[in-house]
Order: sequence, then C-alpha cells, then structure tokens
Amino acid sequence: MWRANLSEAVLYRAKVTEADLSQANLSDTNLSEAELDGVDFTEAKLARADLTKAELIRATLVKTNCSEAILTNCRVYGISAWNVQLDRAKQENLVITDYDEPTIMVDNLKIAQFIYLLLNNEEIRDAIDTIAKKAVLILGRFTFERKVVLARLCTILLSNKQREQAEKA
Repeated sequence: MWRANLSEAVLYRAKVTEADLSQANLSDTNLSEAELDGVDFTEAKLARADLTKAELIRATLVKTNCSEAILTNCRVYGISAWNVQLDRAKQENLVITDYDEPTIMVDNLKIAQFIYLLLNNEEIRDAIDTIAKKAVLILGRFTFERKVVLARLCTILLSNKQREQAEKA
C-alpha cells in the first residue's frame, strides 16, 4: 500500500500487519484500536489521525508527519521513531513495554524508545551515569572578574585530570 491515499478512511479496529504504508496519506484517518504491528509508516502523512489505543508494536515512523494526531493509550513497544513531526499531537499513556513485561508508560513518542533503551541496556545506563558524574554545567551571566575565576577553576580541574591520568599510566 506504498503511497496509498487513505485520507479520511475509517480503519477502526483494522488489523494491518507488516504492511508498507510508506509515503501513504492517512491524514484524518480513524485508526483507533487498530493492530498496526510492524507497519512501515516511513514518510507517511498521519496528520490529525486518530490512533487511540492503536497497537504500533515494531512500527517504523521515520520522517512521518503525525502533526495534530491523537496518540493516546497506544502500545509502542519496539517502535522506530526518527524525525517524526508531532506538532500539537496529543501524546498520553504510550506503553513502551511488551505484553509479558511490567507496564511502563511515557507521554512522548520521540523519547519512548530511548526510555526503553535506558531501562533495558546496562551499557547505556553506565555511559549516561559516567557522563553525568564527569560533566559540570555552569549557567549564568559572568562579569569579567567572574570569568577570571572560572578560567582559573578550569585550569585547576584540567591539571587534576592530567594528574589522575598520569597516576593511572
């Protein structure tokens, strides 16, 4: 169904699995409670589509236009969401876990896969933990005098880091 025009269609409770709906026009379509497992929505138009309670397991949403779409109570486990347009989309209770796992929900499609990855990938958690421990964020407006203090602090921290690296070697 590549490039199909299904705008304004009523696909309530439809079962469409492993279909190629890339570049399809599904604007204003009712896809509520539809099973859309493994469907490829790459570059598709889902603007103003109703996806309430849709099953989007392993669906691909790459460069998909979901502006003003309703994405509530959807299961998005295994979704691939990259460069999705979600302007004014309603996103609530997106289930990011599989059926046999404890239910975890988020309210943002773009971060759904990231949160799942954080929960289930120890290496990613360790990397983020390391970055958080070593990063320092300094915000504010600094006068010339304060900038001098910050420059000195930077010099000391770099010196300490070099000393630690020398001790490890």
